[in-house]
Amino acid sequence: MTPRLLVIGGGAAGTAAAWCAARSGIGVTLVQHLPGATELYSGAVAGEPSTATGTLDDDLRGFIRALGLWSVEPRGHRVATGSGVVRPAHGIDHALLDLEPLAGLRIAVADVEREHYDGKSLACALGASAWARQTRTRFDPVRVDLLRREQERRYSHHDFAELHDSAERIEWLAERLGRASLSHDAWLLGPWLGLEPGIIAHLRLALLRPVGETTSLPGGAAGDRFRHARDQMLAQIGVRMVRARVGRVSLEGGIWRAELEGSERRTLEASAVVLAFGGLVSGGIELAPPDALDQPFRLSLSLPVALGVDARELDTVCTLHGPVLDRLGPSVLDRVGILTEGPAARGARQLFAAGGCVADRPRTVLEAVESGILAARAALRRSVRPPPPRELDA
Repeated sequence: MTPRLLVIGGGAAGTAAAWCAARSGIGVTLVQHLPGATELYSGAVAGEPSTATGTLDDDLRGFIRALGLWSVEPRGHRVATGSGVVRPAHGIDHALLDLEPLAGLRIAVADVEREHYDGKSLACALGASAWARQTRTRFDPVRVDLLRREQERRYSHHDFAELHDSAERIEWLAERLGRASLSHDAWLLGPWLGLEPGIIAHLRLALLRPVGETTSLPGGAAGDRFRHARDQMLAQIGVRMVRARVGRVSLEGGIWRAELEGSERRTLEASAVVLAFGGLVSGGIELAPPDALDQPFRLSLSLPVALGVDARELDTVCTLHGPVLDRLGPSVLDRVGILTEGPAARGARQLFAAGGCVADRPRTVLEAVESGILAARAALRRSVRPPPPRELDA
């Protein structure tokens, strides 16, 4: 009888936990309700893994290869944001243009007549950055018509990117870019180069030069590419995905039971649970209503865990108008989470937390991946062997 792991949350942490556990041969079910922080990310993969050697360990590298979406190099990367800022990143979505190897070269910035996009201003801001001046890298606006229909001028970046999932559209795009400039060393476009993770490779092959995007805004192409890559990878390794909201998680007779809400109320059973539903950004942790006089925050589902910061439970002064957070400071919003160590954690056996819902840990993509892998490893080490998992009608 094989133990079963239940992962709640489908962001970087939950996906990494599900991947790590499924590779060990146990049955894994991943439950996700709404898009989390990873599906809203910019495409820049931030975070320094906290491994003892300061480098990526084998499982972390294996996850990145299996996902097939990110490039994470020891030298780091450098990307352009849509607002004209050049910033470093530990890793990037493959569709983003890595500026680091292009230092000192000429980069064509696509000047396209689209609402909420100004290629000339973008090129000017990037060219005036400290990095561009130090490396003598040029960003030149190049006029190019990438619109086939007038209404594409008003498409959101996400919807415009979806058009480029077509091979025929990518060929047309390559032909337009090739005619617009042969003298530049690379092309920088807005975040429009498809929602499928592998589409950018076809464009680069056709142009025979580096081409890529700026970073995405929340809800843009980068987040959707993560979703596509996640779903494909988890399906390949046999992870079952359930789209539902978990209302309550409880331990009964040594078996964890997660009650799903919705039109078909049901219960999932597992021998271990990884909580990876995110923090305040993702909705895993919520601000309590004003009439809650005991705590300023609460979990989005019922769980036998404690919330806190600085390795201790929240201790706030309450008034008739609700809890006062002045003593904790504004940074509490980025540090509050589930306590996983010490007596205040009150953690039950075989319940683990990862990613943005954990107190006092960095809210970065690579850190979330690492914490998901560590949570899965801990669940595997302490795994129990209950009766075969069953799905029950509530």
